[in-house]
Amino acid sequence: MPQIGVNNGQKSLATAVRGYLEESQTRPKAKDTGGLHDCTRLLYLSAAIKLRVEDIDRKNMLKFVAFLRDEKEQSPQPVHNKFENLMTFLKLQGARGLVSENDWPPLYRGRTGNVRAG
Repeated sequence: MPQIGVNNGQKSLATAVRGYLEESQTRPKAKDTGGLHDCTRLLYLSAAIKLRVEDIDRKNMLKFVAFLRDEKEQSPQPVHNKFENLMTFLKLQGARGLVSENDWPPLYRGRTGNVRAG
């Protein structure tokens, strides 16, 4: 994948998001996932306000989870799904090792009320 929005080896997050969204419009996708992917990245931009992909760190990712859970009042499954979508996007942009396995939000609550990881 080409490096989108590279300036002196640093990628503008806004440019990377725009490029990714433009590219994603050319690929076939399920009807219900397009809006989710777009929404995830836009929510993150508003939650983290970072200018470059290289500026994003573990703290920002944890703030994103808190933003979705606390401010947007989303349940565990949508928070997990949006976090996963964002991680996929960031990996495509070359960002690796931002969070550990224990940093991922829980996936959902089972019928017993217990949180399950998957």
